[in-house]
Amino acid sequence: MTKNKITSYFPSVTILVVFFFSGASALVYQTVWIRKFGLVFGVDLFATSTVITAFMAGLALGSLLVGKIVDKHKNPLLLLVYLELGIGLFALLFPFTFKLLDTLYVGLYHSLSFGFYSTQLYRFSLAFLYLLIPTTLMGGTLPVLSKVMVKNIDALGWNIGRLYSANNFGAFVGCFLAGFFMMRSIGLHNSIYAAAGLNMLSALIVFLLLPLFKKNVGFEQDKSLGSHDRKLPGYVVRFILWAFAIEGFAALAYEVIWTRILLGFSYDKSVYFYTTVILCFIFGLSVGSLLIAKFIDKKRDLLLLFAGIETAIGLMAIAALALFPRIARVLSVWRLTYSENWWASLGKEYAIFFAVMLLPALLMGMTFPVVSKICTPHLKRLGTRIGEIGFLDTVGSIFGAFAAGFVLIPLFGVVTSVLIAAFINLTIALLTILLHPHRNPVFKTASMISIGVLALLAVLILPGNKYFQNWQTKRASDRLLYYHEGADAAIAVAQHNDGVKFLAINGSVTAFTNYGDTRVHKMLGYLPWLLHDDPHNSLVIGLGMGITVQSLMLPGMEQVDCVEINRGIVEAAARHFATENNRVLEEDRLNLIIDDGRSYLHTTARKYDIITSNAVHARLSGNLYTEEFYKICRERLTDDGVMCQWTSTNWLSPAEFTSLIAAFHAVFPHTSLWLVNAGHLLMVGTPEPIQISYADFEQKFNLPKLQSDLHHYSLGSPELFLAHFVCDEARLPALLKDAPMNRDDHPLAELSRVVSKMQIPEILLPLIHIKTDLVDRLIFRDEGLEEMVSIKRQVADYAAAEKYYLEGVFARNIYNEPLLALNMITEALKLQPDDYRYREEAASLNLFLAGQPDVPQKDAAIFMDNAIGHLWAMTAAHPIFAFDWNNLGYALMNYGNLDEATAAFEKAINLAPDYPLPRIYLASIIGGRGHLDDAEHHLRIAVENFPDELEGWYRLGVVYELMSRRTEAIEAYENIIKRNASYRDVTRRLRHLAQLAG
Repeated sequence: MTKNKITSYFPSVTILVVFFFSGASALVYQTVWIRKFGLVFGVDLFATSTVITAFMAGLALGSLLVGKIVDKHKNPLLLLVYLELGIGLFALLFPFTFKLLDTLYVGLYHSLSFGFYSTQLYRFSLAFLYLLIPTTLMGGTLPVLSKVMVKNIDALGWNIGRLYSANNFGAFVGCFLAGFFMMRSIGLHNSIYAAAGLNMLSALIVFLLLPLFKKNVGFEQDKSLGSHDRKLPGYVVRFILWAFAIEGFAALAYEVIWTRILLGFSYDKSVYFYTTVILCFIFGLSVGSLLIAKFIDKKRDLLLLFAGIETAIGLMAIAALALFPRIARVLSVWRLTYSENWWASLGKEYAIFFAVMLLPALLMGMTFPVVSKICTPHLKRLGTRIGEIGFLDTVGSIFGAFAAGFVLIPLFGVVTSVLIAAFINLTIALLTILLHPHRNPVFKTASMISIGVLALLAVLILPGNKYFQNWQTKRASDRLLYYHEGADAAIAVAQHNDGVKFLAINGSVTAFTNYGDTRVHKMLGYLPWLLHDDPHNSLVIGLGMGITVQSLMLPGMEQVDCVEINRGIVEAAARHFATENNRVLEEDRLNLIIDDGRSYLHTTARKYDIITSNAVHARLSGNLYTEEFYKICRERLTDDGVMCQWTSTNWLSPAEFTSLIAAFHAVFPHTSLWLVNAGHLLMVGTPEPIQISYADFEQKFNLPKLQSDLHHYSLGSPELFLAHFVCDEARLPALLKDAPMNRDDHPLAELSRVVSKMQIPEILLPLIHIKTDLVDRLIFRDEGLEEMVSIKRQVADYAAAEKYYLEGVFARNIYNEPLLALNMITEALKLQPDDYRYREEAASLNLFLAGQPDVPQKDAAIFMDNAIGHLWAMTAAHPIFAFDWNNLGYALMNYGNLDEATAAFEKAINLAPDYPLPRIYLASIIGGRGHLDDAEHHLRIAVENFPDELEGWYRLGVVYELMSRRTEAIEAYENIIKRNASYRDVTRRLRHLAQLAG
């Protein structure tokens, strides 16, 4: 290449590099700012939408304003220097100006009385105006560089396409680095500073090379018309401009809707998932614009090209809906083989999400260069026109994102919402063809009929809304009780065939009604209440099933505030967990606040005696687990207030897990840890080291509400409750040695890359090893020596029993040593024979061992006897659990004791008439005794309540066969075939029935 050619290429390459840097820094800012604003305003849809809306509005405004200025400016590149310097300077000052904004926000909240939506409005206004400064500067870069790069109208498409592509590819790289690496490795503030460095570098490069740009004749503006353009009527150009804005509406609507759908499928619903979605769209826009730019300047019929692109976008969006169910099935298979290699496991999921959205995103990226070429007939007003195009596209995008999240999904669901967006694309295509000034009526008619037929064919293969709802369930036989697609999340309540209900948010289960989870939610309320001398008010962060809130409705408690971010959860708790929470939402003392928990605490002036955080996993709710959050909590506690924080012992590395405790302990020096079970840890912060007056503690346990609430959950006495203590500040240094700190700037847990959600030995073992008792923390007043010794022995024995239990669970779940686990549970039962959980675990282990093929028959009989003995003890002590009666009946049935099994199943049915399992098992017994009508009755009820319970349909088919009701038997078996064609021998049975009919 000659020196002259290098010299001529150098300016344009430099411009592309600078615009690449500009795009990269912009997406680093957006990624980090969403996180930063979420910490203050709350990580709900309002906070995220505020940042994105302000970002896009600034881009639109900057594109419009600077586009008008650049056409009159003698030196566009000097204007670019000012823009890049302004962006970089804002970023460098961001940590300081953000604090001022936060101070203003809190000050307004305290001085003015706002309702919920009024608060959201001024919160939005402050953030919007603040971010409008840098984003307006960012929006001005495209029209400036368009003015510089485009020197000939015949090359407008190529140059605009290159610019758009370079900027979006830079955005892709910036988003990838920020989302996957920078925030995790260098923190949020350093990520902002790094992006600011790119802006400063860009300004310096352009400033130093200004003389070269002035000398290069290639950048003289050629204002002549393109030689091969056919002049389009003004009304057509105006239509294309507005159509582009509407297309931007549809594009962002797709992004929001697809994010919601894929979020339900995603294994890891963390920042990495959202980064992947954004990356796909940015990459598609970049590559799409570059691909079309290659030949756009030679294309004569750009209107037809635009219509073709819009048609393809709409049809592919519809077709993608039919593809999603296949993706779900692929992911279900993949997850069985996931390793701890995060990139190899989760990377596969992100790759498939990326691929399914890429083709529509590529097509969307092609529209900007096409529209720019159509709507810019000469270069005199190039900056203005490019600014207008960018403005309209961005404004359309803003309304699209808002409408999809707040209107379309809540009103119509995801499937219909996609169809509405696709209808927009297809309508744009049809109108473009209809308004085409150079195509005859026959061509227009044929084109519109073709588009209509293709759209109809695409709609015919849709899976329907129900499919996406059922993805919220976790087992094939589950029934969906409640589903709500709200503005910020999809909320579901489903039920297993054993009767256990669960609450899911975006496909992630957050709470079960089973025995173990219920104990956790009760302890979240009772533990801080018991450790406080005289609490009068409390705050619960996260309503969930409402059990924690209900636990705090105690004598002396004047008000219980509950902050819940999602209205769908409130409705679910009222409608489907009313039995479990004792209709707590009807309590006069409950004050329900719809807001983000951290945001509320950050702004309220109210002080609380108790704050208990019933949050979801730290990876999914990172802003509630940092040192800064706990400082806010401490400021909102009274002088003798108690803080209680739930956390999980799984799905984190040991360092990430200890970082959560280290953050809590840094704010609450008198920290104690309590293991409710192997998977759930409570951190409690008290104003002083724990000292328990046994007489006062025991008096609280005599309250009727407490006894009725806790008796059936092995928590009904001081000794049982205190057995869950692990350690306090005296032993914490050994656990937290070299532990990092989970902070806002470095949210280690939120950015975790642990794949397996199973218990991690390196987390649980240290907790078990460090576990001790509270004997030395008991204070006695009037008790005699003998009574004191007896109480201390009981407290020590119960704590030791709990340690045996935890070791047994560990041996079974981690080491896969059921016999060793059974020995440990047996030791626990010797110290505390009445604990329900110990009996439950012992029964489960005995049943498991009895069923092993290599166990001698004599030993198997002993294991079965032991299991049945434990189950009898459980049902005798706690006769209210239908689940246990069903398990007892199942064990007795397999042992051959059919009369007692029948009685157990009938007991289960009386307690829970809609559970299918006891009815199915009972039908087998009474059907075998010839009572086919009664068997049919129970099986019909089972499949009516749980229509996906295949075993119920199968046994119903068998009963119909025995009753010679072949048509109904066929119908029963066909119900199975629809759901699982390989289930048992159902295909053979259908074939046999068909032969009999023939």
